[in-house]
Amino acid sequence: MSPLFDPLRERLLRAGIAPRYVHRYVTELKEHLEDLTDALMEEGASRSEAEARAYARLGDEDDLAQAMIGRNDLRSWSARAPWATLALAPLTLAIGVAACALLLIGAREYGVGPGSHPHIPAWFVGLVDAVETLSNFILPILCGWGIAVIAMRQRLQSVWPAVALAFVALLGSGLQLDVALPSASGDAGSLMVSFGTFSNPRLVLNLLLILSPYLVWRKWVMPTYG
Repeated sequence: MSPLFDPLRERLLRAGIAPRYVHRYVTELKEHLEDLTDALMEEGASRSEAEARAYARLGDEDDLAQAMIGRNDLRSWSARAPWATLALAPLTLAIGVAACALLLIGAREYGVGPGSHPHIPAWFVGLVDAVETLSNFILPILCGWGIAVIAMRQRLQSVWPAVALAFVALLGSGLQLDVALPSASGDAGSLMVSFGTFSNPRLVLNLLLILSPYLVWRKWVMPTYG
């Protein structure tokens, strides 16, 4: 019976109703439809006849949709202000800076600084490498995918999400975290966050990994929802 409500679900999502409210509403309609169907079957109707009569009693799609669309409090924040998806893009930089701060705290714990002679454990060296890789290569992609998922779940128009995803790819190609741990000879370590020259290979790779999946979904998957 679920396909009966698929057009209604898509209509509500495209109208900006938050997915959690759409899911709850459609679930309640399904349960009510099942109850009506069971009651009609107990009166002697066949399954197909009972389902048709029960669905008719619920009301047509326009009435069911307007009951939700008319309530502004049920609209998602991204539907009210689709341009706000751009605000998610700087999360890549914010998370990277937060990672740097945590790394700096740990680095100080192990004596990073001029004239220091730390005994840095192997696990901390591995942590430094992992944070560098995460900040420089993985965080922009994860942030972009997060924006894409929100845009796809809530059927947003493609303009603002596409701009936001391109911005994330551009931001990720320029953000660079560099950490140098001090050597045993006493050379000073350093921790630097830079936002400099964009790397064309990184930019192209970020665009392919971040923007392409969303555009493919818009072109080939979204039309199937009608």
